[in-house]
Amino acid sequence: MPTTAYSSIRSALMKIGAIDPSQPLTSIEISDGLKVLNNIMSSWYMDQYFKQQDEMDIVVPIGLYKVSFGKDPGSSCSECDQSVGHVSSINPLNIQSIFNMTNQNGNLNNGTWPYSNQIQVVNRIDTEQFSKQVLSWPAIASYQYGTVTSYLHFFPGSGWEMAWKILYLKPFVQILQENVNAEIDLGDNYTLTLECEMAKVLASSYGGQLSATDAMILQDGMQKIHALRSMPTPAAQFDGAVTTMGVTSLYSRYGYNGNGRAF
Repeated sequence: MPTTAYSSIRSALMKIGAIDPSQPLTSIEISDGLKVLNNIMSSWYMDQYFKQQDEMDIVVPIGLYKVSFGKDPGSSCSECDQSVGHVSSINPLNIQSIFNMTNQNGNLNNGTWPYSNQIQVVNRIDTEQFSKQVLSWPAIASYQYGTVTSYLHFFPGSGWEMAWKILYLKPFVQILQENVNAEIDLGDNYTLTLECEMAKVLASSYGGQLSATDAMILQDGMQKIHALRSMPTPAAQFDGAVTTMGVTSLYSRYGYNGNGRAF
């Protein structure tokens, strides 16, 4: 149900009897409410109560074995060296899957090549098992999330420029005070649960308390959100001409072979 930050803050403060329903919110009330709303929403995204998936296309230069997301570390980062590239200001909460969009001749083809080579996304510690393999181009990748800057490591580096399609979970973008009346499109259950959670937090500063009815709504809503979080997030989306290795098939670990299994 579409709502706004303003209406959610107003509803939360009304639930604890902190404001006069006939009066508009003051700038202090808006500021306090936005701080709570942003903190709750950010926490819900981190806990994957919201699973907003998106995709991006990146190009990795020859020989590059890791790229960064989020804040550009620049030359001040002690981990950085000449083989680090910054590809996006978006800082994904998690990378779900990665598809190669470069053909076997090393041509980017503007992303038109059927990206049938899906590489495996692993934990950093898991890369040890691949260290002795002889690979002709990146076949695995490890994503290390950081709250400011995150890194995607490829193994091995490529002998030519590579194009990748990355499917990731979007991070939460803070709502600024000038956007307090902008529409926020949440599901009905999320909106009501969010307002009750905000009211519970704001009560410690504004006095009052959540009614028994709203407390039950909050408990029920959080249980439903927990249940939604436990559902698996799609690891990929399948458009025309896209093939994938599938759950039971091997990833293409030994360079291009064109052997993707049609989904």
